Amino acid sequence: MVPAILEADALYAGGEPLVGPISMTVGPGEIIGLLFAEGVPREALLRALAGLNPPCKGAVRFTGAPRIYLAFGGASTTVAFDDQPDLVVFDGLVDIESGRAGRDAWARIASERERGTAIVVATASVEQAYRSDRVTLAMWSSDDCTRELLRLSRRMQSLLGDAMDGLGKASSDPIGSGRIRELQRLTRASRHLLGEARSSVRSPNERLRVEEVAAELASVSLDDRILESLVARVDEG
Repeated sequence: MVPAILEADALYAGGEPLVGPISMTVGPGEIIGLLFAEGVPREALLRALAGLNPPCKGAVRFTGAPRIYLAFGGASTTVAFDDQPDLVVFDGLVDIESGRAGRDAWARIASERERGTAIVVATASVEQAYRSDRVTLAMWSSDDCTRELLRLSRRMQSLLGDAMDGLGKASSDPIGSGRIRELQRLTRASRHLLGEARSSVRSPNERLRVEEVAAELASVSLDDRILESLVARVDEG
């Protein structure tokens, strides 16, 4: 087994309040989404993850002496990868949210991971985080999860009509194709966040609220086989 480049164990960083705990591993060629709840400060924890500052609690371990690039404020992916680092930590990808720039940047990220670069994308954007191989949540409460799940439900509802249209025909429309792929990502995200919400409830009222949201999500979710069929049609088209 190839050793992880980075291991974080119950890591806390920052001032008051502390940000954490974060436990995660990042191996060569992995893209990890580090998804923060809205409004949670990220810089102190990312500096600790990159080995620039010591953590307040917990531990960060590196295998060997990896070359690490920490990119703040949506820094260019070209600049981030110029010196072929072993690990790149992005504080968001503000410059590649959408359009041609987004497709080009994610293509660059995919090519760098093939070279063995490990990549962490820290963000408050669910859509961005779930482009990765795995997602780790940072500083989420049951209420945070519930609010995000409601937002996902509304977005998934708006995408569902496009996905159902795609059942009867292969689509070569890039906009429609993008929406189908987004629906697949958001379905994955909703299942993950729902599991986290259920595990973090602390009262009967919270549990009732989470299950109400779960029922709403069920009404706008597609089976994995249907989603895979739609994606296959997109690829064939």
